[in-house]
Amino acid sequence: GYSISEMDIFFKKDIRNRKPHLSTWRDGWRHLRFIISSIKSNQFKFLTFFVGIIYLSIFIMFIIKNEYKNILIITYYWPPSGGSGVQRWMYFSKYLKEMGHNPIVVTVDEKYASYNQKDYSLLNEIDNIETYKTKSFDLLKLYSFIKSGNTTKSIPQSYIPNKSFFDKFTSFIRLNFFIPDSRVGWNKYAYKKVINIISNKKIDCLITTGPPHSTHLVGLKIKNKYKLKWIVDLRDPWTEIFYLKNRFRFHFSKQKNKKLESEVLENSDAIIT
Repeated sequence: GYSISEMDIFFKKDIRNRKPHLSTWRDGWRHLRFIISSIKSNQFKFLTFFVGIIYLSIFIMFIIKNEYKNILIITYYWPPSGGSGVQRWMYFSKYLKEMGHNPIVVTVDEKYASYNQKDYSLLNEIDNIETYKTKSFDLLKLYSFIKSGNTTKSIPQSYIPNKSFFDKFTSFIRLNFFIPDSRVGWNKYAYKKVINIISNKKIDCLITTGPPHSTHLVGLKIKNKYKLKWIVDLRDPWTEIFYLKNRFRFHFSKQKNKKLESEVLENSDAIIT
């Protein structure tokens, strides 16, 4: 069979004395040659080459046709949030700004967010990014307060553990009634703020990033209302995430989660992962 490998990607500032750029043909062809060279089957090489040419053609047309300026990004994780979830769009926003675009970020106010760790040094990376923060209602803050007497001390890394009776009970409530995730209480606040921004600015592209995948539901409502170009960023799996496999869920909650995922994927203009 075929082997699948992962490779770390590191962001580094371009220190060369020129504007950042992408040479689509050179860089795309170099990448495609690397993929083809690692495949042994000649038939599969040809198929990969053919698909690659189509992919590059679509990508080129997309770039030529769409020169985005105002890019609205909806993300739950944003400095001073620490950890891995904040990194991707913090740096994407930073370098989009340097490339002449105008990223506009809608996020949750850290006073209301359920961040299990904070890193205030990251604020230096986004000091020139236009950012709007909102309130939120978060189940995990209540969970943390009941468990430890502090609204942030016991916030889990990615999911509620399955250790004590209280953990199991809270996890059951979360998985069956807070769909697709415990941070869905942020949606109404984020949606209201996004509507306000769109009514005052010309937005060329909308981006939502998850987890929390409930963020994409805000994007879905905006897409249906304004027909904006919408890019969905899935940093982790949604319905296939590992911790769902060994937890009890009612049939209706499983189906609802799958339905939401399908609606998001089918209505988006592009998906990155």
